[in-house]
Amino acid sequence: MARRWLLLPILLAAGCGEGKQAPVPEPPKPAEARPEAPKLPDGEEADGATEILVKDPTYAEQRRRDDYVQDEKLPAGSIRGLCVAAPPKGFSQAPAEAPLEISLADPREGELDYYRNLKLKARGGPWWMGDRTNRSGQFGVYGAVLSLRGVKKGRRPPMVRPSYLVKTGRITTSWGSYPWGPFAFCPPGERANLGTYDGYSCTVAFTQLGTKRRMGEGEVSAFDKDTIKPLGGGGQHFTARPKMVQSPPLLEAGMVEIACARHPWQKAWLCVWDSPYVVVVPGHHDPEQVGKFTIDGVPVGRHTLEVWHPDLEPAAGTAEIEVRENETSEVKIEFKWPR
Repeated sequence: MARRWLLLPILLAAGCGEGKQAPVPEPPKPAEARPEAPKLPDGEEADGATEILVKDPTYAEQRRRDDYVQDEKLPAGSIRGLCVAAPPKGFSQAPAEAPLEISLADPREGELDYYRNLKLKARGGPWWMGDRTNRSGQFGVYGAVLSLRGVKKGRRPPMVRPSYLVKTGRITTSWGSYPWGPFAFCPPGERANLGTYDGYSCTVAFTQLGTKRRMGEGEVSAFDKDTIKPLGGGGQHFTARPKMVQSPPLLEAGMVEIACARHPWQKAWLCVWDSPYVVVVPGHHDPEQVGKFTIDGVPVGRHTLEVWHPDLEPAAGTAEIEVRENETSEVKIEFKWPR
């Protein structure tokens, strides 16, 4: 009992004193959710979120799912290579690249100024080569598409539906240009998504390069500038994603050119392939690294490496390579100098 009475004055004292109550701490405010950049639709979501550019009633009947199987335990090795082009005798520097001419027959109001202000300028040399001569007078080449056809089982994950964006006057893959820029891959039977962040619409055509067959074309709507909100520090926040359209059904294997009829400097390429063992030779800030590439997880056995480049002709269109388990096979790919 004594202990109980001793506690009472202390509790009363806590409630006394000039009629003031003890401050009640405010609950912590939840962290302000920062808006995320809009994501491009992918997979099945894209079917409901995009507009079909070219309708084909036979597409559903002809489409087949990719039959590649991923097996991470399969014995595998790597392919490492170098792409080069040897200039004619007497050339010690890269040839000059013609400046990009931005002109339109019937420009809309502000359209020419819009694209000119994007600073689409030549860099002083062909886009596909390093900044200087190296490797005993040879130029390293990037932008080459290297692929292994017919690999139906391996360690690499299967390919997925690609997405392109027209952004700052160029067509690039997904949200940026690194590492493959205007190049992408997908299995036969897919469609490609395409949208724009530019202020003017594009009339985009798809052409199968092997047969020169025009697969179809359609308009990609201009991006709604009202959905761009400025952020502190000069950044921007996009409160909506671009309106996407879909390519014609990509039922044939091979290279497909994606080009804007209205803005002809806007081009991209899509490799429709039955194997995920594909790579684009990336550019590099170090000229000694330009032209180098690696393909990992290649199944053991003999393979045919197929070579393609949008501007250069390979000295040989294919190269035979033997891949051994846990080893790296090396190959050198040579291209003819452009005339």
